[in-house]
Amino acid sequence: MRVFYWNSQGLDKDGARAKLQELSYLHKPDVICIAEPHVLCSVRFVRSLNLVDFSEDVITNEVDGDKGNIWILWRNTLLRPDILSTSKQAITVNFAGDFITDVHASYNPVVRKRLWRQLDLGFISIPWLVLGDFNCVLRLEEKKGGRLIKEVYMNEFRSWISDNGLVEADAIGKKYTWSNCRSGAHRIVSRHDREVFNDAWCYKYANWRCKALPRVCSDHSHLFGFAFENPKPTIVPFRIQKMCLSHPGFMQLVEERWSLDLNGAPPFVFTSKLKRLKEVLKILNKTIFGDVRFRLKQAELKLETENDLLDYDPADEFQFLRVADSKKEVDDVRTELAIMLKMKSKVTWLEDGDQDTRLFHNNIRMRRSQNTISELKISNDTTLFLQDEIKDYVFHHYQAKFNGGDVHIDPVLFDIEDESISATESAYMDAIPSLEEVKMTIFFGS
Repeated sequence: MRVFYWNSQGLDKDGARAKLQELSYLHKPDVICIAEPHVLCSVRFVRSLNLVDFSEDVITNEVDGDKGNIWILWRNTLLRPDILSTSKQAITVNFAGDFITDVHASYNPVVRKRLWRQLDLGFISIPWLVLGDFNCVLRLEEKKGGRLIKEVYMNEFRSWISDNGLVEADAIGKKYTWSNCRSGAHRIVSRHDREVFNDAWCYKYANWRCKALPRVCSDHSHLFGFAFENPKPTIVPFRIQKMCLSHPGFMQLVEERWSLDLNGAPPFVFTSKLKRLKEVLKILNKTIFGDVRFRLKQAELKLETENDLLDYDPADEFQFLRVADSKKEVDDVRTELAIMLKMKSKVTWLEDGDQDTRLFHNNIRMRRSQNTISELKISNDTTLFLQDEIKDYVFHHYQAKFNGGDVHIDPVLFDIEDESISATESAYMDAIPSLEEVKMTIFFGS
């Protein structure tokens, strides 16, 4: 699914129609959301947009012949969506199980409150994307110039996002999506346009990003939301997880693998042991990660059973101790899970006992998305989008940077006479280092 949004400030302008055609051809969206087209929706006008492979049917909030301020268009490959709700500020449609809400919020904060009530769907399990012009910002730094935004308006926006389990899309491109097109002290820029989505949308469309394109033919940026493939690298550095350190058999496993007898030079023996230990720890990592949630479920079921038995005979002190032991087991496994999520999400302020894992799952997904290069601009008129092209360009860039070219070495440098080392010194340099020397070098650096 690829979704495009634009507050066009009038689609009847030739420049606006041409730009819409250009962006549709370039980015190939599946759904196009338009705000403020400033024209009555008709089949004739839709045909004049020349959107290839798009349906001539359009969902709009026109009422009794009045111009609608929101349009939704879609490709012929998609079935006509069901309309879930419509108003002057938003239209929500259902594309075969994907909810998409096209927003054009009022500049009036009192009227905008109705939008938050209309879009109060809660923590739904259906993929839901909300995009458009919210006419409000989430943070003070998202606006420059003009009057200072009241904190209460931002809090209303934040509360709606939080109450519905939504998160902001990873944003790239232009920081400010709207401008009043004035200069000097009268200029105002702001991030009015954005995309937010819920967990279900993130799971279905991994690595979802929102790109804000330059403002052309309107005072608003175009928004382009898309998911991209994030291929796993072939070479992944090994990192031991802290959960392994709490495993009861961890130290015994390390001692067994390190004490294996191997024949050969000390450097070879050391490298071989380290390699074997790393392979075993990889298996241990995978075993613990794959097992921790299952063990937590089993521990919780056991605690529930023990509590039921205690409820049957509250005076049984032995059963009370069994309940206490089961509760400790549940807490220990939960701590392991929290440590794992903390390390994967890089949230450093996690405290022991915090059980709100939804935050860390969101951090993990967002961090993976932010750490991935979805496009790379290599010149003013060239941008790479394909992952293979980006990988090859980066590889050849650094290969040329660090390999260097042909170097001319002056043979006169080798004509300088100097005292040669003695036979004793030569033999000492060729000698295989002892185990004690290897240990001292690795552990003490001397």
